[in-house]
Amino acid sequence: AQLMDLLDTGKYSRRDILLFDMPSGFYGFWNHTADITHLGHTIKAVPGIFALSVLKSNMDLSIDKVTITFGGLDSRVNSVLDDESYHRRPATVSVACLDPKTDLIVGIGQWFAGVIDTVTSSEKVGGPTTLTVTLDSDDWELNRVGTRVRTEGDQRQILNTDGSLRYVASAISTPIWWGRAGPVNPKNIGGTLGGGSSGFI
Repeated sequence: AQLMDLLDTGKYSRRDILLFDMPSGFYGFWNHTADITHLGHTIKAVPGIFALSVLKSNMDLSIDKVTITFGGLDSRVNSVLDDESYHRRPATVSVACLDPKTDLIVGIGQWFAGVIDTVTSSEKVGGPTTLTVTLDSDDWELNRVGTRVRTEGDQRQILNTDGSLRYVASAISTPIWWGRAGPVNPKNIGGTLGGGSSGFI
């Protein structure tokens, strides 16, 4: 109720929360002055360190990409990032709404979920480093036309006991028989497909 009241009046503060799932663990940041705990992870306060691109939605209100720019970083950040296998690792962007009078969080909602696509750096000798991180939406694979985007191997990487796609490869070349007569040679079927008791698709 408190969050809805703030949204209705338009009197609220907004902060962005970033959470990256790296092989070495979770890294979280938000643009405020004190650390918080969100989803069981520590979110480090880094006010003024990062900025998000304008999130442009499609006709279905989904978002394709998000660009995050980290500025003013210590150059040693690059060496830490080089040790991470960050490509296609999960990342989320959430929005925290705060009561401007108390500066307390009254609600957090996930705004974007995707994977890390690219990380580029711009470093000045003896100066700060700027990192630009591009995130692809979770549905990035759906942009591929005419190809299957999930295989059994892909699915088992997510859950190694999931065998729901184990017949995908064989289904491509497996004949599907219909009718009560069972498998018959298609050459022996007379007339149209609709006129026999069995057939081959």
